Amino acid sequence: EEIFVAPDTFEIAKGAVSGAITAVEKTVFGEINQAIALIRPPGHHAFRDKASGLCIFNNIALSILHLREKHNFSGKIAILDIDNHYGDGLAHYFYEDPSVLYISIHEYDFSQVDVGFINELGVGDGIGTNINIPVPEGLSTNEFLELIDFIEPILQEFSPSILIIPTGFDTYFADPIGNAELTSDAFYEFSKKIKKISNELCEGKIAFILEGGYSIIGLQYCLLALIKGLINESYSPPSFEYSHRNISSNRNNLEKIKKALVKIIAPYWNCY
Repeated sequence: EEIFVAPDTFEIAKGAVSGAITAVEKTVFGEINQAIALIRPPGHHAFRDKASGLCIFNNIALSILHLREKHNFSGKIAILDIDNHYGDGLAHYFYEDPSVLYISIHEYDFSQVDVGFINELGVGDGIGTNINIPVPEGLSTNEFLELIDFIEPILQEFSPSILIIPTGFDTYFADPIGNAELTSDAFYEFSKKIKKISNELCEGKIAFILEGGYSIIGLQYCLLALIKGLINESYSPPSFEYSHRNISSNRNNLEKIKKALVKIIAPYWNCY
């Protein structure tokens, strides 16, 4: 029930992989500083051996494998997954790989009851490089941006060659699947923050790869806001979003999650 196929699905899914490869490849090798791959179907739920969660192929994982196999790329890669759902397939690809840092900010999802917890840190050489931040329902724009500040020291310590952002817009308040309360200006402020971080770490190299997002209105405003932030242009959210700004979820629970996470990851990160 989570996978829908048609006669052209295979070719379309191959095109999505190609789009992700192009975005990552051109960013890594300096042809451009930032790229946004507007591709469908999404990919971060797909595993090596099966499609899952509306995802046929794991677009980001395959773009990283392409870098390594075709170009012998050996640099470190940081993935910051901001989709509303845990990218279980993407995390699984690199769960033992210390050269890939996977951080996911996601709503705890009843359909993913056995994955996405804070104690899933990776295994073997990769332990400590899988960091999950499951958030309560109703995550606000301010709380989301505070979480970016929270993980910045980890990104700084890891010092990647590129940031890859699985970009889900299903955290938008009007999304029919997610339960977060983000407004489009969250993505405006996020793109400014993450660009500043990437300028300090990896010459501004960021590849945004589209993942979830099921509100047609939300997709257009959130994407516009993201782009405006990247190119340093001003952005004003639509007036109908004003009533949702600064809505707060259960901040106490969120703070408890952050404190528990710090305690768990502290043995692997000097910054905590």
